[in-house]
Amino acid sequence: MSGEIIDECRADIGYLHRSVEKLAEEQKWIQIIPFLDRLDYLAVATTEHVYAMAVEKLCDIVPTRRSLFIRVIFDELNRIASHIMAIGCQTHELGMLSVFLYSIEEREKIMKIFEIATGARMHFSYIVPGGVFHDICHEAIDLIKIFISNINEYLIKIEKMALNNKIFQKRTIGVGVIKENDIAEWALTGPIARASGIIKDIRKDNPYAIYDEINFNIVTDNNGDCYARMLVRYNEIKQSCTIIDQCIKMMPDGEPNALKEINAISHKKDGAMYSYFWFRGIQAKQNSKSSAMVDGPRGNLGVWLETESEPSMPYRMHVRSPSFAHIQYLQKLLRGVTIQDAIAIAGSFDVSVSDCDR
Repeated sequence: MSGEIIDECRADIGYLHRSVEKLAEEQKWIQIIPFLDRLDYLAVATTEHVYAMAVEKLCDIVPTRRSLFIRVIFDELNRIASHIMAIGCQTHELGMLSVFLYSIEEREKIMKIFEIATGARMHFSYIVPGGVFHDICHEAIDLIKIFISNINEYLIKIEKMALNNKIFQKRTIGVGVIKENDIAEWALTGPIARASGIIKDIRKDNPYAIYDEINFNIVTDNNGDCYARMLVRYNEIKQSCTIIDQCIKMMPDGEPNALKEINAISHKKDGAMYSYFWFRGIQAKQNSKSSAMVDGPRGNLGVWLETESEPSMPYRMHVRSPSFAHIQYLQKLLRGVTIQDAIAIAGSFDVSVSDCDR
């Protein structure tokens, strides 16, 4: 630093590294899912979803139609919870404690839905190859309906306390501007890219699950600053509520999973099938490769899988995490700014450290 101006910046990551991709080489396909839950603890559903998609390609599994709607509901609930946390943390880092507390309160409602639907608040291991581990209960559906009908009260508070706050605007508008030509060069994706005018969203460009049947808009902004990144996340919450509402209304009846063994577990019957399934595991094609990518709360999240002679576990697994790419760009963006602006810029990136240190 020169006084309060940053001359050089280094992303010193690796302190949370857990070698999940290497550990996966010794685990069966379903046993890997609890490891993935810890990769980005704010985007568990999307991480499970992209992995399940990659495994399904390897194993020629077609998930049930009902499960696709449930997956999208969980993805969008997780997106809302993540964006709520991002808004709360970004404002808190600029001294606005009240917004953070309101955000924690709102996110807690989603955690309760996850707990009722899956039995766990964050690391639920619910989205699995073939669909979901068990059907979503009526109580969870009712709570989701209540949540999306009442979330506007929270959004009004955010608008009044942060978006229309003169101090917050002064700290974020025109600060940390990302130029459009840097987006592709540094592999920036998700809300960060869309806040710089990039109209890219895998849910629209390369739709998966049932996103091609859902009506929603890609939220963008052309300013590319800290304020724009918060505004994109704020408006994406509204779009996610629209998606969830459509999924609940359109969701068909049927089994939650295409694998009869998992349905047997769900229906609590056939103990022999249950035991054999966990002993043998899902069998993939030998010497094959697959990949999948989804739009997570922080950006493009991808999984690469490769098998050799052992069909019950991967030979190699690689995860493309958005935070790992984004934190590299901070090294460039923070040069030449003041230390107080660095706090606003880093907060607007919504980086998950566990997402970097896989």
